Amino acid sequence: MTARAWIMGLGLLLVLAAGAYAEAVVEFSMAFTDRVNAVAVDQDGLIWMGTPGGVLRWDAPDSYVHWTAADGLPDNWVSDIVVAPDGAIWVSMATWLGGVSTLVDGRWTTFDERNGLVSDFVRDLAVDESGSIWAATADGLCALTPVRDPETGGVTATITTLAWDGDPAVARPEGVAVDVSGRVWVWRKWGNLVVLDANRTPHDPSDDVWTLHTADRLAVEQPIERVLPDPLGSIWITHRSRGATVFDDGQTADPADDRIVSYVSGEGFPSDSSSFLAFDDENRLWVPTTRGDLYVLAGAETPFDLSDDSWRETPLPEELPPWGPRGLVAEDGGNLWLIAGNREGVIHLDHGGTPTNGTDDRWDEFLVESQLASHDVRAFAFTGGHVWVASDGGVVVRTDDGWQEALSASVYGIAGQGPVVWAGTWGGLFALELVDGEIVSTRYETEQGLADNYVNAVAVDPLGRVWCGLPRVGVSVLDPADTPHDSSDDQWVLLTHDAFLEGQGVGAIGFEGSSRVWFGLGEAGAIALDFGSTLGDPSDDLWVRYDRAGGMPSGGVYSVLIEDGPAIWLGGCSNVVVLDPGADLVDTDDDLLTAIHQSNCTAGLTKDSEGVLWFADGWNGIRRYDLAGTPHILEDDSWHLIRTSDGLLDNRTTTLAIGPDGRIWIGTDAGLTVLRWE
Repeated sequence: MTARAWIMGLGLLLVLAAGAYAEAVVEFSMAFTDRVNAVAVDQDGLIWMGTPGGVLRWDAPDSYVHWTAADGLPDNWVSDIVVAPDGAIWVSMATWLGGVSTLVDGRWTTFDERNGLVSDFVRDLAVDESGSIWAATADGLCALTPVRDPETGGVTATITTLAWDGDPAVARPEGVAVDVSGRVWVWRKWGNLVVLDANRTPHDPSDDVWTLHTADRLAVEQPIERVLPDPLGSIWITHRSRGATVFDDGQTADPADDRIVSYVSGEGFPSDSSSFLAFDDENRLWVPTTRGDLYVLAGAETPFDLSDDSWRETPLPEELPPWGPRGLVAEDGGNLWLIAGNREGVIHLDHGGTPTNGTDDRWDEFLVESQLASHDVRAFAFTGGHVWVASDGGVVVRTDDGWQEALSASVYGIAGQGPVVWAGTWGGLFALELVDGEIVSTRYETEQGLADNYVNAVAVDPLGRVWCGLPRVGVSVLDPADTPHDSSDDQWVLLTHDAFLEGQGVGAIGFEGSSRVWFGLGEAGAIALDFGSTLGDPSDDLWVRYDRAGGMPSGGVYSVLIEDGPAIWLGGCSNVVVLDPGADLVDTDDDLLTAIHQSNCTAGLTKDSEGVLWFADGWNGIRRYDLAGTPHILEDDSWHLIRTSDGLLDNRTTTLAIGPDGRIWIGTDAGLTVLRWE
């Protein structure tokens, strides 16, 4: 049985304005849930999944519950899930808005830096037999001991950061695990292993015992991908495609009682073994390979005696899609959950209690299918009643029949012109067009005249020329001569300037009239070009630089918006700047510049039909900013902040655009939200 669905939630969004109530209606949200980062099975046998688009709980093959930041999570990128001895679910978020959350009576309670966590960026979790949660954060190892309040039913926690200067792994751990004796292991990919014996008092450092096991003494291959304590006290250290090292330190710092054995890939261990191993409740070791094969080892309970080892391959049925492992979890009864690494959710293996007999195996696929190509939405375009969405994984287009894939690539930006959408990617420029329900795609690379194949910004000017920001070269301009799928009549112009090669290169492009172009250069500011009447003839070009030295309040420029009249909008970090360059572009003495303070870097900037400014407020949602018709007078301005608590899918907004019907399309790190302002 295959369980598939795609997420499109509806809801209302009420936003408090300055002095009045305003209303917006969330048309729908679409989270990216195809990729699964973590899986756990609770005491009731329910499967929990952490995705870039929130938390999923499968109650049955065709029934699930979905939580996002709009439902109370602090963020959507869920890095790990563990089940505490009391049955509580704990999840971590590997973002700077995250922390650690637990679900209590249908509501999420979050512990973060405001509660004493050393960092909100949490990579990995482990739980000990007493119920304490161990968190590997970007700035240290933390222990959380939860306490349930009998009166309110809520949860509080004692939080302690464990400090030890004996190895960098403790200050910046990439993983954490708890062995059968309650000791806590931390590591970094390129480094040593550190074990903490907290003597069951995680919040009292006076009796802590730290032990360092150096990678060279253990003969551990680098990088260390994962550390897995087995049920009998040994530690399995995995290295992708290189086998594993098994280590028993005798629970002492004395190397004399250590035991070490290497399982070499191809020599007693499956070739191309992945780093994701799992022990079932019969102490069998399950090992997937990077090719998607699955092996089981009997005899793993005696890892230092290879004579009783017996390997068996468990073939996957042909009807399942090829999978590359991203994780492996064993549940009670020895059945397995395989996390697929190619947007195919998770695969469940029920071996019927006979793991060495494949004739009675049952395989089920669990996938909440998003129509987005990736979680990181970067740009929108609108052509002929269709909506095009670009993300890190490609471009999809929405038609009357639903969503359709238009391009599979890492896309940095798109721009529409007539029926054609132009997409900038790491591998060149693409012209995309929907013709009779089919995608027509033409690729432009250096062979066709593009100066470099790395295109990280795209814009189309009023004459139909396509401007491509190339971080390593400058800006390539294509005149397709109204034949976007025929390169024989194309003309190319390359523009170069020292400023183009600073910072991230050209990341945003806007057009003022027919001969003036503004470029956002990321942390290097902005630059304006007036090329006169001859694009490509540098003799009459005028260049003007805008950066911190030239009066820009924050220096960086990440978005550009040009409106009719003398107003240039530049979205930077901490400020959105409106600039009136005056009659003479080169003479900056008469420039009028006003800065609107905001919370974070602005990657999206647009205006609606009423002249109201909308911009992505970095990690703080989006702002609807009413200028009252006076862009350089701030006293009469009013604004509304729209965040996850108001219904937005994710606070970390990456882009936004207003469609022909006035709807606001908002791209986030977890997917997209569409709202209508009323």
